[in-house]
Amino acid sequence: MEDKILEKLIAHDQRFDAVDQRFDAVDQRFDAHDQRFDAVDQHLKEIGDRLRNHETRLMSIEENMATKSDLAELRNAIMNGLDKQMVILQRLDQERVVATHRLDQLEARVGAD
Repeated sequence: MEDKILEKLIAHDQRFDAVDQRFDAVDQRFDAHDQRFDAVDQHLKEIGDRLRNHETRLMSIEENMATKSDLAELRNAIMNGLDKQMVILQRLDQERVVATHRLDQLEARVGAD
């Protein structure tokens, strides 16, 4: 009877050893998965850092960029300035024409005397 019990214990030990080996193989696979997860975590951290950097840069661009209305206001201001300059140039041109005509009249009168 003791021999049967001993045989059964040995058989159970062998089965436990086989199960332990399978658990060791599973543990190795889990270790490999853990390493892959660590690599993915590191990659996600890098992506998060890059995303924060991009968000910061985008906010800076948004703060400093000109909108369509800003550009329209600038265009209007420039055009108003150019319009004022054109008025001055037209007046100067008219004054030049009048002055040239008056000079011609004066030269004609002086030459006639």
